[in-house]
Amino acid sequence: MASKGLIHIYTGNGKGKTTCSIGLCIRAFGAGKRVLFAQFLKGSKTSEVEVLQQLGITVLRMPEIKKFTWKMSDDECSQMREQCGEFFSVIRKEIFSGD
Repeated sequence: MASKGLIHIYTGNGKGKTTCSIGLCIRAFGAGKRVLFAQFLKGSKTSEVEVLQQLGITVLRMPEIKKFTWKMSDDECSQMREQCGEFFSVIRKEIFSGD
C-alpha cells in the first residue's frame, strides 16, 4: 500500500518558517521519504539550501526578488502574485511527475 504524500505550507511574518520546514525535510528524508523543498520569495543563495541539495533533497526556488513585499508598489505586488502562481505550477508539475 502506497503512503500518502504530505504537503506542509508555512507562511507569515517573522522567523521560523525556513527552520521548521528544513527540520521536517531532513526528518522525512532520513525516514526514506521523497522530499521536495520549494521556497517562494527567497531566491538568494543560502547555506541551508546547499546542504539540502547535498543530501539529495529536491529544491525549487523562485528567482531572487529585489525587494521585500512590504516595500513593493501595488503593481509590483500584482506581478509577484502572478510569478508565485507560475512557480506553483512548476511545483505541481514536479510533484505529479512521479520523480
